[in-house]
Amino acid sequence: MSRSPKYTTARLTAQRELELARQRAAREAARRAAAEAAARARLAKRTGEQRNALSSLERRLAALQATALQVNAQARAEKIRRRLHTIRARLKDAADLAAVDAVAGNISALAAQLDRYAEDIAATLAQRERARALDTIHTALDACPQRIEFDAEGDIDVRAHFDRATTALPDQARFKAAHEALAAAVRAHLGTAARRSKDLDEAIEAADSALTAIGQVLGEAHAAGAVLPGMDTAAAAAGRLRLDMAARLPGECRRGATALRHATGALSAALEEWFERLDRAQQVVEAATIALPKAGFRVEPGSLVRNGTEVTFRALRADGTPLDIGITSAETGDVRISYQGTGPDYMAEHTVNGTVATCDLTAQMLERFHAELSREAVETNGLSWEGKPDKHHSTAVPHPAHRNQHGRRA
Repeated sequence: MSRSPKYTTARLTAQRELELARQRAAREAARRAAAEAAARARLAKRTGEQRNALSSLERRLAALQATALQVNAQARAEKIRRRLHTIRARLKDAADLAAVDAVAGNISALAAQLDRYAEDIAATLAQRERARALDTIHTALDACPQRIEFDAEGDIDVRAHFDRATTALPDQARFKAAHEALAAAVRAHLGTAARRSKDLDEAIEAADSALTAIGQVLGEAHAAGAVLPGMDTAAAAAGRLRLDMAARLPGECRRGATALRHATGALSAALEEWFERLDRAQQVVEAATIALPKAGFRVEPGSLVRNGTEVTFRALRADGTPLDIGITSAETGDVRISYQGTGPDYMAEHTVNGTVATCDLTAQMLERFHAELSREAVETNGLSWEGKPDKHHSTAVPHPAHRNQHGRRA
């Protein structure tokens, strides 16, 4: 009988496959719950941002109120105010990100309407009070401090137009042309800033979503002790994306988010396959701990060790001889059970011709073990080892009485 490690291939029956399906469904449910929680957090964040944007528009409208009275434009202001309240109600009722994004579009349109309203008031004032007209434009710009971040060149252009309009204050004709040019520059500047701000918001939202998704996958993998190809690369990419978000770089955020989404998909599939293999191995371990005592073994307490998806533990024969058992699940769905034993490896039978090793003791016990595994819904395909003969050969072992005092046969 060869002393090389023995092994068999096991496959779970339908009963245990059903348990695997339940475990898989539980993991999927947990992931859905985590994704839904992340979506709720993004929804709350996005809703808060739009609520702040509406408050900013309200402040701008209030700042124009006194001037609107002077030019008799209160009715138009009231129309904008009613529109603002309608949008606020829609935001309150928005139940998902799509609805909030739709409200965000309404807010952008209302901001543009408010810009035109401020321009028209300034134009009217320009015909009456030229200096006050410039103050009105200043007020509109001061209400949008973030505009400089998103369009610094436009801000420089607006300042230059302000200087020309200020210089032209004494001359009605010159001031009219300068004021119109200033209004056009402000309109272009605010429009550019709004577009770039929206682009950055969307890029950061995409990056944040991608980071949340990859964080969930990596967190689940680390918690389970899974080491998968691509995990370190994905973690490094996530770190770079956080830096791009902090630097407020929309292009880099979009590219990084796209790359992370691909990595998340690949790692999610690999992690689920890893769990499937671990679950199969653990199903066999569970069955083995029940079957081994029925086959004449006992499991050594505290010997179970898991390394990735491989589980090893030690069983002891009645005489204390150890048998190390390794259980590894393959991608095919089969599970390999390997055995490494030491000590006497035959069963002695006393006959008139002496003591005969009629059968490999461990092999016979393992065959009993496999039969018990079958009763626990785990089927095996027989015991194998390197150099295994077609049939077991009986080997005669001399009876001690037939040896001389030097340990040789008489």
